Amino acid sequence: MVAARELSDTVVDKSFSGPVVSPSRNQAVNSVWEFSFDWNVVFGHLVDLVLAYLLAIPIAWDRETKARTAGLRTFPLVAVAACAYMLIGYQVLSST
Repeated sequence: MVAARELSDTVVDKSFSGPVVSPSRNQAVNSVWEFSFDWNVVFGHLVDLVLAYLLAIPIAWDRETKARTAGLRTFPLVAVAACAYMLIGYQVLSST
């Protein structure tokens, strides 16, 4: 009877607060969620997007004055979206 009581005292640990995560797994999880920005690249991409917008304005103005379908609102939006898509592609391909 004494052995069973000692066993039950050693099995139950009331100071346990949760699952134990090994340091290597914890570091791997944290490294997935770490973000670091190269602000020069971000600024360069923003300049490219603004340049795409500014270059699309004259074409959009011409289409707006001639009452065509893609006008002053649509054409710059499409130009900026296409530029952003290409910048993402370049960034992904250059990082591999």
